[in-house]
Parts: sequence; C-alpha cells; structure tokens
Amino acid sequence: MDIKVRMKYLNKNLYNQPKVAFITWIHLVFVSCKSDKEKQDGIKSNFLFEKSIASIKTSLYYTNTDSINLIYKEIKDPELKLKFANELNDYSIRLKTKSEELSRELTTVDDLNLKVTEAKEKKANVEWYKSTAGKIQKKHPEWSREDCKSLADRKIWIGMTYEMLVHQRGKPNIVNPSNYGSGIHYQFCWDDYSPSCFYSEEDKIITSYN
Repeated sequence: MDIKVRMKYLNKNLYNQPKVAFITWIHLVFVSCKSDKEKQDGIKSNFLFEKSIASIKTSLYYTNTDSINLIYKEIKDPELKLKFANELNDYSIRLKTKSEELSRELTTVDDLNLKVTEAKEKKANVEWYKSTAGKIQKKHPEWSREDCKSLADRKIWIGMTYEMLVHQRGKPNIVNPSNYGSGIHYQFCWDDYSPSCFYSEEDKIITSYN
C-alpha cells in the first residue's frame, strides 16, 4: 500500500476511535445509572412494603396481608412496584390512625364498664355484709362465703372446722382427746343437739359425726 494511502487510513481510524469510545461510554453510564436507580427503587420498595405489612398486622382492623403479598410479588416493573409500596404505606398510616382512634374509644368504654362493675360489686358487698352470712364472714374473714352461707342456714358437713361448730353451737359439753399411736383424735359432744358428737384429728377438721 502506498505510504500516503496508509497515512490517510491511519488518520481516519484515529479520528473515529474516540467517537466510538465516547458513545460506548455514554451508553454504559446510562445503563449503569438506570441499574443503580432500579436497585435503589427496589430497596426502597421492599423497605416500605415490609414496614407497611408489619403495621397493618398490628391494626385492630383485619386486612388480608397474604393477598397483598401475592400482588406485590407479581409486579415486575420497578417503578410500579415502588408506586404500589408507597400507596400501601399511605394505607397503613391511615389504618394506624383509625386503629388508634378505635383503641381510645374502646378504652373509654372499658373504663366505663369497669366503673359500672365496681359500683355493682360495691353494692353487692354492702348487701352481703348486711346478711346473716355476711355478718359471720365479717367476724371470720378466713371463712369462705359458701361456708358462711351454710352456717347461716344451720347446716353441718364433713370438712367444717371445730371453730365453725363452736360458732354455731357454742362450746361442746364434752371434749375427749385420744391417742392410739397415730396422733391425737378428738370427740366433741353437745348434749342438746342432734347429731350430738363430732370427730376430728389433730387439725380439728371434722371427719365424721353421729
């Protein structure tokens, strides 16, 4: 090849190479920027989505989060995904506000119900301590209400204590302790009552009577 032709060919290629390189660089930068933006949008979308779902699950209003998860996973376009996540975040904020309002309303109702319940209990206690059984329990707070009711009705039963019998009948006419090697056993007898005799072990809880 002639030297002049060679120089012309060389100059032409040297002129075109920077132009090609610049176009390639611009393309790479554009692709890289687009890729970085999509990556950032993806991170932001996932963050907003997870935060929104967590907030919705704590709401007092039921929302089917499984369906929302399926819809979110089916969206492939990064921009649409981010838009969906933003809208879901706005929804979760509104839902949280509504839940807080409802919670305050429920608290007010609960407080009112509690006051009504306390008032009823107070009234019931006043009426209880005016009754015969209530007066017995006032003197013996260690006895249950059921036991006090039974005592007020003049009932006797296995499992009642010696003190309950004394409260009902007064002190016995006879107290017979005995010990046959297995601990102290008692017999308590009242002359003018039937049944007249009651039996207990050392703890003085009535085990039988006749």
